[in-house]
Amino acid sequence: MARGIQRRLILAVAVTGLAASAAEPDAARLLREAADAVSKNRREAAFFVFQERIQVREIQWDGEVKEGGETGYEVIFVEGESYHRRTSLNGKPLDAKAAAEEEKRMQAVADFRRKTPLDERRRRFAAAERTRLRFDVKTLAENHQARFDREDQCPEGPCLVISVWPRSGTRRPRHPSEWSLSLRGHLWLDRETKHPVRAEMEQGYDYHSQPKGSKTRFKWEPVDGVWLIESIVSRIEVGTRRVAVQETVQAYSNYQRFQAESVLVFHDPR
Repeated sequence: MARGIQRRLILAVAVTGLAASAAEPDAARLLREAADAVSKNRREAAFFVFQERIQVREIQWDGEVKEGGETGYEVIFVEGESYHRRTSLNGKPLDAKAAAEEEKRMQAVADFRRKTPLDERRRRFAAAERTRLRFDVKTLAENHQARFDREDQCPEGPCLVISVWPRSGTRRPRHPSEWSLSLRGHLWLDRETKHPVRAEMEQGYDYHSQPKGSKTRFKWEPVDGVWLIESIVSRIEVGTRRVAVQETVQAYSNYQRFQAESVLVFHDPR
């Protein structure tokens, strides 16, 4: 009698476990939904101007932090395209000479854009994008495996956490814009929209002058119903005699929607 009860209890536990497993979200589907959410969000995000601050620092083995410089930009629109205008250096506004040089550079870019046909501008944009390290959720959805980890409470609201890693046999990136092929890590997705709220990625092998194990953290914030990048923090294991880690912090703030119909939104280069 006791053995019969025990068998029934074991069976009940097993059935309960299967039901709980079946109730878990499909991680691969969540990743595809995240890619779609990013794609739909991208067009609206292109209509914002903002400020960007890039800070580089070295962390030595004894914990001492050596600041390596800070540059501030105002991201505006020039002839329908976004433009990074340098506004500060090491926390101070540009001096008169540097400001004049920056103004000259901006005018040169404006002249080029006015005189250059749109198709040529698109071609140059695509070529420039291929040279940049790019975190692309679509690339993850097409080439990575995914596992649902848990539900979480993010500062922005309820979110779903998934782990992602390259499928066996995934090729190496052909150019920096395919950087995501080399990454593994975790994504926090907004439960309602499925757009990433946070991502913590680690590079699986040496690539593009970055060693294996380099880590990058991304954080987004909602502004007027649009998800916009708040910060990108990159940590590279340097491992020299004095320097343990080089850290680059890109911080974004003061987002304002640009009210105009002339903004050019180029398609993805892939």
